[in-house]
Amino acid sequence: REDPRYVFRRLLILASEDVGLADPSALGVVVSCAQAFDRVGLPEGRFHLSQATLYLAATAKSNSTMALFDAIQSVAKERADDVPNHLKDGNRDKEGFGHGEGYSYPHAFRDHWVAQQYLPESLRGRIFWDPSNQGWEGEQGLRVARQREAQLAAMVEGVGLASVERLSTGPVDAQLERWLQRAAG
Repeated sequence: REDPRYVFRRLLILASEDVGLADPSALGVVVSCAQAFDRVGLPEGRFHLSQATLYLAATAKSNSTMALFDAIQSVAKERADDVPNHLKDGNRDKEGFGHGEGYSYPHAFRDHWVAQQYLPESLRGRIFWDPSNQGWEGEQGLRVARQREAQLAAMVEGVGLASVERLSTGPVDAQLERWLQRAAG
């Protein structure tokens, strides 16, 4: 017979490693059940252990978070590559080095997202997260796929931007303004 705290430890690992982003709330369920078990103790604490176990058994599963470890290795290998200029602080070095030029403020665009490059040149186009089609992760995966398509289209067009609808004010982007004028005809 296993110590219930050891079982909860394994359930906590399972909630992130095997359920992961398919159901991000799974970790919270297990943590809450473990805390309740610690407060209540045995024998009634068995209900909390049962609830956590059944929740994890029944929910959607995904291990896509393991991709982070590969991403960390890839980024570490490319450490010598520089951050794109438009992401560098333009308050101090804009005129001398062009820092901050061409930056698009994501919150000024629909869905608070804009197709601009965030990765160094050597990592451009790399995909670090391949979401499963399970649960919450599946929903996010559809959105991420649309954004990747827009990002790729913007890179191919050489525009750097694909989303053009402004819903709030933000820093003026001359490149975007030129693109909007051309697109408007």
